[in-house]
Amino acid sequence: MTNSERYRAAFGHLRAPADAAQRAAGALEHPTGLRRKGRRHMKPLMAAAAILLVLAGAVGAEASSGEISNLLAPLYGGSQTALVDHIGIPLDATVTDNGYTLTAEAVLGDRYHFMVVYTLTREDGEPIPQGTTVDTWEMTHFGGGGGDLQIIREGLPDHQMRLVESYGGRAPVLGRYYTVTMRDLIRFEEGDYEHKELIAQGEWTLGFALRFRDSTVKVNLHDTQVTGIQGGLHTLHTLEISPLGLYVTLTVPTAEYHLLNDMETGNMRPVLRLANGTLLDQMPRGGSGGHWTEGDEYAKAHIENSFSYPVPLEDITAILFNDVEIPLDLS
Repeated sequence: MTNSERYRAAFGHLRAPADAAQRAAGALEHPTGLRRKGRRHMKPLMAAAAILLVLAGAVGAEASSGEISNLLAPLYGGSQTALVDHIGIPLDATVTDNGYTLTAEAVLGDRYHFMVVYTLTREDGEPIPQGTTVDTWEMTHFGGGGGDLQIIREGLPDHQMRLVESYGGRAPVLGRYYTVTMRDLIRFEEGDYEHKELIAQGEWTLGFALRFRDSTVKVNLHDTQVTGIQGGLHTLHTLEISPLGLYVTLTVPTAEYHLLNDMETGNMRPVLRLANGTLLDQMPRGGSGGHWTEGDEYAKAHIENSFSYPVPLEDITAILFNDVEIPLDLS
């Protein structure tokens, strides 16, 4: 199965339910995490405590599902997002320029990653030329991360194409009012990336709440030891994994820290085993970090990798580091 087929399988069925707008409106009338009760006249200490509780509830609601950004989105001229299970469905997040309409369809994410699916439609029904892509693309950044934009044409009418935007970083995704701007549609001749052909001028800007429910599962790796390519012992502590990526904490020999999560040698680079036997080792973005003081034999470190496409957790049966395979039950 190609990456394009996997994207379609993961997102093709996602459509806002008929009552999504009503459900979103109902949630606005009765927001969770923001209510406060109490007497009108409080003593200063009680008032301060109540304010802290309200702030804590607001921060919790924002961190877990982007609820605060969703409430405030209309104030910034953006769209709200209905939450259906773990998936966000932007409501009326669409913009048209020069005969092309860009629509945000679905949002999936966790603490460190998110993915947004858009559909671009040519309004006159004529085919969008094969090889068409976006010339410039700007997105909201959350610090310490990066993203990419992939174009998918398979399974769609000739006058449409799907754009899949992915982001991964080491900073939590907070403050989730999100804007994206795409400018001009172009294409390159095959193998020639110096000369581009303008297909359509235009600027498409969308603003919406980046709302989703974090589906991360945390797994204790029970200090499993793995031998590195230079013979040093690496100790695995915890794994945080979602359909979009993973985050591992571990202890590594300081002398081998520079080889951690290495794409060239594959040293300590996580590989997933799927239920059908497939090994998923082509993760487009990844990194590592750690800290130690001079003279320390070992460093506290972490590995962070993003998947090429959403992987249902129930399809993952094990994770491999070098020659060690650790079974996983994420269902």
